[in-house]
Amino acid sequence: MSNPLVSILVITYNQQDIVLDTIESCLNQTYGNYEIVVSDDGSTDATPTILRELKTLHPNAIKLVLNPENSGITANCNAGLSACSGEFIALMGGDDLLLPSKLSEQVTAFQNDPELVLSYHPCHVLRNGVMSEVVGGRRKDVVTGFLDVVGKFGAQMPGPATMVRSSAIPAGGFNDEICTASDWLFQIDVSSQGHVARIDTPLAIYRQDLTNVGQRYFSYSDDFLKTLTIVEERYGSRPGIHSAVRRGARRFLLGITYRALEQDRPDLAVNYGRELTNYSPKFVSGAVVALARVPGTGSALRAAKSFLKRYV
Repeated sequence: MSNPLVSILVITYNQQDIVLDTIESCLNQTYGNYEIVVSDDGSTDATPTILRELKTLHPNAIKLVLNPENSGITANCNAGLSACSGEFIALMGGDDLLLPSKLSEQVTAFQNDPELVLSYHPCHVLRNGVMSEVVGGRRKDVVTGFLDVVGKFGAQMPGPATMVRSSAIPAGGFNDEICTASDWLFQIDVSSQGHVARIDTPLAIYRQDLTNVGQRYFSYSDDFLKTLTIVEERYGSRPGIHSAVRRGARRFLLGITYRALEQDRPDLAVNYGRELTNYSPKFVSGAVVALARVPGTGSALRAAKSFLKRYV
Protein backbone atom coordinates (compact mmCIF):
# COMPACT_ATOMS: atom_id res chain seq x y z
CA MET A 1 0.00 0.00 0.00
CA SER A 2 1.04 3.61 -0.54
CA ASN A 3 1.93 5.98 2.29
CA PRO A 4 -0.39 8.99 1.81
CA LEU A 5 0.51 12.29 3.39
CA VAL A 6 -1.14 12.96 6.75
CA SER A 7 -1.48 16.48 8.11
CA ILE A 8 -1.46 16.74 11.91
CA LEU A 9 -3.37 19.94 12.68
CA VAL A 10 -2.40 21.35 16.08
CA ILE A 11 -4.41 24.27 17.47
CA THR A 12 -2.57 26.38 20.06
CA TYR A 13 -3.18 29.35 22.31
CA ASN A 14 -1.01 30.34 25.31
CA GLN A 15 0.37 26.83 25.93
CA GLN A 16 4.04 27.60 26.49
CA ASP A 17 4.43 25.01 29.27
CA ILE A 18 3.13 22.02 27.32
CA VAL A 19 3.31 22.69 23.59
CA LEU A 20 6.83 21.25 23.29
CA ASP A 21 5.60 17.88 24.59
CA THR A 22 2.69 18.02 22.16
CA ILE A 23 4.88 18.61 19.10
CA GLU A 24 7.40 15.99 20.21
CA SER A 25 4.58 13.43 20.40
CA CYS A 26 3.79 14.26 16.76
CA LEU A 27 7.44 13.92 15.75
CA ASN A 28 7.65 10.49 17.41
CA GLN A 29 5.13 8.80 15.12
CA THR A 30 6.03 5.44 13.61
CA TYR A 31 4.30 6.50 10.39
CA GLY A 32 6.76 8.41 8.26
CA ASN A 33 4.83 10.56 5.77
CA TYR A 34 3.32 13.42 7.74
CA GLU A 35 3.41 17.16 8.20
CA ILE A 36 2.69 19.06 11.41
CA VAL A 37 0.60 22.18 10.83
CA VAL A 38 0.47 24.39 13.92
CA SER A 39 -2.04 27.23 13.95
CA ASP A 40 -1.54 29.64 16.84
CA ASP A 41 -4.31 32.06 17.77
CA GLY A 42 -2.29 35.14 18.71
CA SER A 43 -0.71 33.74 21.87
CA THR A 44 0.59 36.37 24.28
CA ASP A 45 3.02 34.06 26.06
CA ALA A 46 6.14 32.30 24.74
CA THR A 47 4.21 29.80 22.59
CA PRO A 48 5.07 31.48 19.24
CA THR A 49 8.76 31.66 20.19
CA ILE A 50 8.82 27.95 21.07
CA LEU A 51 7.07 27.11 17.81
CA ARG A 52 9.58 29.12 15.76
CA GLU A 53 12.44 27.29 17.48
CA LEU A 54 10.81 23.93 16.68
CA LYS A 55 10.36 25.01 13.07
CA THR A 56 14.07 25.82 12.87
CA LEU A 57 14.92 22.36 14.20
CA HIS A 58 12.44 20.55 11.94
CA PRO A 59 11.97 22.75 8.87
CA ASN A 60 10.61 20.02 6.62
CA ALA A 61 8.16 18.56 9.14
CA ILE A 62 6.53 21.68 10.61
CA LYS A 63 4.38 24.39 9.05
CA LEU A 64 3.47 27.41 11.15
CA VAL A 65 0.42 29.62 10.92
CA LEU A 66 1.03 32.39 13.45
CA ASN A 67 -2.03 34.62 13.62
CA PRO A 68 -1.09 38.11 14.83
CA GLU A 69 -4.31 38.53 16.83
CA ASN A 70 -6.71 36.26 18.65
CA SER A 71 -9.53 35.37 16.26
CA GLY A 72 -11.30 32.59 18.18
CA ILE A 73 -11.22 28.81 18.02
CA THR A 74 -13.23 28.32 14.83
CA ALA A 75 -11.34 30.93 12.82
CA ASN A 76 -8.02 29.54 14.07
CA CYS A 77 -9.03 26.00 13.09
CA ASN A 78 -9.88 27.19 9.59
CA ALA A 79 -6.59 29.07 9.27
CA GLY A 80 -4.75 25.87 10.09
CA LEU A 81 -6.98 23.73 7.92
CA SER A 82 -6.23 25.89 4.87
CA ALA A 83 -2.52 25.14 5.33
CA CYS A 84 -2.96 21.35 5.41
CA SER A 85 -1.88 19.37 2.33
CA GLY A 86 -2.55 15.81 3.49
CA GLU A 87 -4.97 13.27 2.12
CA PHE A 88 -5.94 12.71 5.75
CA ILE A 89 -5.99 15.22 8.61
CA ALA A 90 -5.52 14.35 12.28
CA LEU A 91 -6.87 16.99 14.65
CA MET A 92 -5.59 17.87 18.12
CA GLY A 93 -5.23 20.64 20.66
CA GLY A 94 -1.94 22.17 21.68
CA ASP A 95 -2.05 20.38 25.03
CA ASP A 96 -2.83 16.86 23.78
CA LEU A 97 -0.38 14.00 23.17
CA LEU A 98 -0.31 11.36 20.43
CA LEU A 99 0.87 7.82 21.07
CA PRO A 100 3.48 6.61 18.53
CA SER A 101 1.28 4.29 16.45
CA LYS A 102 -1.71 6.65 16.09
CA LEU A 103 -1.15 7.77 12.50
CA SER A 104 -0.15 4.33 11.30
CA GLU A 105 -3.24 2.60 12.72
CA GLN A 106 -5.67 5.23 11.47
CA VAL A 107 -4.17 5.36 7.97
CA THR A 108 -4.51 1.57 7.78
CA ALA A 109 -8.21 1.90 8.69
CA PHE A 110 -8.73 4.38 5.85
CA GLN A 111 -6.88 2.21 3.37
CA ASN A 112 -9.00 -0.79 4.32
CA ASP A 113 -12.25 1.10 3.63
CA PRO A 114 -12.31 3.55 0.70
CA GLU A 115 -15.67 4.89 1.95
CA LEU A 116 -14.32 5.73 5.41
CA VAL A 117 -14.34 9.48 6.05
CA LEU A 118 -13.87 9.67 9.84
CA SER A 119 -11.80 7.43 12.06
CA TYR A 120 -11.58 7.81 15.83
CA HIS A 121 -10.35 5.94 18.89
CA PRO A 122 -10.47 6.03 22.71
CA CYS A 123 -8.13 8.37 24.59
CA HIS A 124 -6.39 8.25 27.92
CA VAL A 125 -7.34 11.25 30.08
CA LEU A 126 -4.63 13.28 31.80
CA ARG A 127 -6.64 15.17 34.41
CA ASN A 128 -4.85 17.90 36.37
CA GLY A 129 -1.56 16.12 35.77
CA VAL A 130 -2.80 12.65 36.77
CA MET A 131 -3.50 9.87 34.27
CA SER A 132 -7.05 8.71 34.94
CA GLU A 133 -9.66 6.85 32.92
CA VAL A 134 -9.96 6.00 29.24
CA VAL A 135 -12.77 7.81 27.40
CA GLY A 136 -14.39 6.79 24.13
CA GLY A 137 -14.13 3.05 24.56
CA ARG A 138 -17.59 2.14 25.84
CA ARG A 139 -19.39 -0.37 23.65
CA LYS A 140 -22.75 1.41 23.99
CA ASP A 141 -21.27 4.66 22.68
CA VAL A 142 -19.62 3.30 19.53
CA VAL A 143 -20.34 5.58 16.56
CA THR A 144 -20.79 3.86 13.19
CA GLY A 145 -22.22 6.58 10.96
CA PHE A 146 -23.78 9.97 10.38
CA LEU A 147 -26.91 9.51 12.51
CA ASP A 148 -24.82 8.28 15.44
CA VAL A 149 -22.57 11.35 15.28
CA VAL A 150 -25.70 13.51 15.49
CA GLY A 151 -27.63 11.50 18.05
CA LYS A 152 -24.95 10.21 20.38
CA PHE A 153 -23.82 13.54 21.80
CA GLY A 154 -21.48 12.63 24.64
CA ALA A 155 -20.27 9.51 22.84
CA GLN A 156 -16.79 10.70 23.72
CA MET A 157 -14.77 11.55 20.65
CA PRO A 158 -12.22 13.95 22.20
CA GLY A 159 -10.30 16.28 19.91
CA PRO A 160 -7.13 14.18 19.47
CA ALA A 161 -9.17 11.06 18.63
CA THR A 162 -10.29 12.03 15.15
CA MET A 163 -8.74 11.72 11.71
CA VAL A 164 -10.74 12.72 8.63
CA ARG A 165 -10.46 12.25 4.89
CA SER A 166 -9.68 15.66 3.38
CA SER A 167 -12.01 15.16 0.42
CA ALA A 168 -14.97 14.85 2.84
CA ILE A 169 -14.37 18.20 4.54
CA PRO A 170 -17.07 20.78 3.69
CA ALA A 171 -15.99 23.70 1.53
CA GLY A 172 -16.06 26.14 4.43
CA GLY A 173 -14.22 23.88 6.85
CA PHE A 174 -15.38 24.57 10.39
CA ASN A 175 -18.69 26.45 10.29
CA ASP A 176 -18.10 30.06 11.41
CA GLU A 177 -21.71 30.32 12.57
CA ILE A 178 -20.47 28.31 15.56
CA CYS A 179 -17.88 30.58 17.15
CA THR A 180 -16.27 28.20 19.61
CA ALA A 181 -17.51 24.60 19.86
CA SER A 182 -17.60 23.95 16.11
CA ASP A 183 -15.92 20.54 16.19
CA TRP A 184 -19.17 18.59 16.65
CA LEU A 185 -20.74 20.17 13.55
CA PHE A 186 -17.48 19.56 11.67
CA GLN A 187 -17.67 15.85 12.58
CA ILE A 188 -21.33 15.73 11.53
CA ASP A 189 -20.61 17.37 8.17
CA VAL A 190 -17.70 15.03 7.46
CA SER A 191 -19.60 11.91 8.54
CA SER A 192 -22.46 12.82 6.19
CA GLN A 193 -20.12 11.94 3.30
CA GLY A 194 -19.35 8.31 4.12
CA HIS A 195 -18.46 5.74 6.76
CA VAL A 196 -17.35 6.25 10.37
CA ALA A 197 -15.30 3.70 12.31
CA ARG A 198 -13.72 3.36 15.73
CA ILE A 199 -10.35 1.77 16.43
CA ASP A 200 -10.67 0.17 19.86
CA THR A 201 -7.12 0.92 21.02
CA PRO A 202 -6.41 4.22 22.86
CA LEU A 203 -4.01 6.16 20.63
CA ALA A 204 -3.79 9.60 22.27
CA ILE A 205 -3.78 11.37 25.61
CA TYR A 206 -6.43 14.02 26.16
CA ARG A 207 -5.42 16.63 28.71
CA GLN A 208 -8.24 17.96 30.90
CA ASP A 209 -8.06 20.76 33.46
CA LEU A 210 -10.89 20.39 35.98
CA THR A 211 -10.48 23.94 37.28
CA ASN A 212 -12.46 25.40 34.37
CA VAL A 213 -13.96 22.54 32.37
CA GLY A 214 -17.44 22.98 33.85
CA GLN A 215 -17.68 26.71 33.21
CA ARG A 216 -16.30 26.26 29.69
CA TYR A 217 -18.92 23.60 28.99
CA PHE A 218 -21.72 25.93 30.10
CA SER A 219 -20.41 28.71 27.85
CA TYR A 220 -20.61 26.34 24.88
CA SER A 221 -24.24 25.34 25.43
CA ASP A 222 -25.66 27.78 22.88
CA ASP A 223 -23.16 26.49 20.30
CA PHE A 224 -24.29 22.89 20.83
CA LEU A 225 -27.99 23.70 20.50
CA LYS A 226 -27.33 25.92 17.47
CA THR A 227 -25.44 23.01 15.91
CA LEU A 228 -28.57 20.88 16.08
CA THR A 229 -30.66 23.63 14.51
CA ILE A 230 -28.20 23.88 11.60
CA VAL A 231 -28.13 20.09 11.20
CA GLU A 232 -31.91 19.84 11.05
CA GLU A 233 -32.06 22.61 8.44
CA ARG A 234 -29.20 21.22 6.35
CA TYR A 235 -29.98 17.51 6.48
CA GLY A 236 -33.73 17.58 7.13
CA SER A 237 -34.53 15.41 4.11
CA ARG A 238 -32.39 12.50 5.31
CA PRO A 239 -34.26 9.55 6.83
CA GLY A 240 -33.92 9.41 10.61
CA ILE A 241 -32.40 12.85 11.04
CA HIS A 242 -35.22 14.37 13.10
CA SER A 243 -35.09 11.53 15.63
CA ALA A 244 -31.30 11.76 15.76
CA VAL A 245 -31.43 15.53 16.41
CA ARG A 246 -33.91 15.10 19.24
CA ARG A 247 -31.82 12.33 20.75
CA GLY A 248 -28.67 14.43 20.54
CA ALA A 249 -30.44 17.33 22.23
CA ARG A 250 -31.75 15.12 25.02
CA ARG A 251 -28.34 13.61 25.71
CA PHE A 252 -26.71 17.03 25.75
CA LEU A 253 -29.31 18.63 28.02
CA LEU A 254 -29.36 15.77 30.50
CA GLY A 255 -25.57 15.81 30.63
CA ILE A 256 -25.27 19.56 31.13
CA THR A 257 -28.00 19.54 33.80
CA TYR A 258 -25.98 16.93 35.67
CA ARG A 259 -22.84 19.06 35.34
CA ALA A 260 -24.69 22.14 36.61
CA LEU A 261 -25.67 20.28 39.77
CA GLU A 262 -22.11 19.02 40.20
CA GLN A 263 -20.94 22.64 39.99
CA ASP A 264 -23.61 23.73 42.53
CA ARG A 265 -25.55 25.72 39.92
CA PRO A 266 -29.20 24.74 40.50
CA ASP A 267 -30.34 27.84 38.58
CA LEU A 268 -28.68 26.56 35.42
CA ALA A 269 -29.88 23.03 36.11
CA VAL A 270 -33.50 24.18 36.25
CA ASN A 271 -33.13 26.14 33.00
CA TYR A 272 -31.59 23.17 31.17
CA GLY A 273 -34.21 20.87 32.63
CA ARG A 274 -36.96 23.10 31.27
CA GLU A 275 -35.30 23.06 27.85
CA LEU A 276 -35.57 19.27 27.96
CA THR A 277 -39.36 19.63 27.69
CA ASN A 278 -38.87 20.43 23.99
CA TYR A 279 -37.23 17.07 23.34
CA SER A 280 -38.12 14.52 26.05
CA PRO A 281 -41.15 12.77 27.50
CA LYS A 282 -42.68 15.10 30.09
CA PHE A 283 -41.96 12.79 33.00
CA VAL A 284 -38.21 12.85 32.17
CA SER A 285 -37.92 16.63 32.02
CA GLY A 286 -40.26 16.98 35.00
CA ALA A 287 -38.14 14.64 37.08
CA VAL A 288 -34.96 16.52 36.17
CA VAL A 289 -36.46 19.93 37.02
CA ALA A 290 -37.86 18.62 40.32
CA LEU A 291 -34.50 17.19 41.34
CA ALA A 292 -32.68 20.36 40.31
CA ARG A 293 -34.90 22.48 42.56
CA VAL A 294 -34.13 20.48 45.70
CA PRO A 295 -30.86 21.42 47.48
CA GLY A 296 -28.24 18.69 47.63
CA THR A 297 -29.78 16.43 45.00
CA GLY A 298 -26.68 16.05 42.84
CA SER A 299 -26.21 12.51 44.12
CA ALA A 300 -29.87 11.73 43.48
CA LEU A 301 -29.56 12.86 39.87
CA ARG A 302 -26.42 10.76 39.49
CA ALA A 303 -28.40 7.74 40.70
CA ALA A 304 -31.25 8.57 38.32
CA LYS A 305 -29.00 9.29 35.35
CA SER A 306 -28.75 5.70 34.13
CA PHE A 307 -32.51 5.27 34.38
CA LEU A 308 -33.27 8.55 32.58
CA LYS A 309 -30.83 7.73 29.79
CA ARG A 310 -33.05 4.83 28.77
CA TYR A 311 -35.42 7.48 27.49
CA VAL A 312 -32.80 9.63 25.77
